[in-house]
Amino acid sequence: MRKLLLVAILSAMFGENVTQEQLDKGNKKCLAGEFRTCGTLGELYQYGIFGVAQDFAKAAAYYRLTCEAGVRLGCHNFAIYSFNQNDKQSAKEYFKKACDLGKDDPATQNTPDNKARWQKACDMHEVLR
Repeated sequence: MRKLLLVAILSAMFGENVTQEQLDKGNKKCLAGEFRTCGTLGELYQYGIFGVAQDFAKAAAYYRLTCEAGVRLGCHNFAIYSFNQNDKQSAKEYFKKACDLGKDDPATQNTPDNKARWQKACDMHEVLR
């Protein structure tokens, strides 16, 4: 469901394919502090959609930037990447960050999907302890 929603939103933004120029512009915005753009770039690379070649390492780098800026979903996504890379220590650290960031966040706590995703991050931190 989340991927379908993401595809619909990104399709409205980019049309059929993302150009290299758009990726470069997005990268500049991300590095300039527009961290929602970092998350969008991470998702483009994670899913390999809209003509962007799938690249998990690039996706992870964008998610990490997003997390370091205090965005819960970036921490969650980077934790999953770390877990899948067998880096349990980083996964534990970033699941904890996602859990801590979501605890008092109204956007996280007021929607069932976000709250469930947040709870999974908290649960994974406990499992990896």
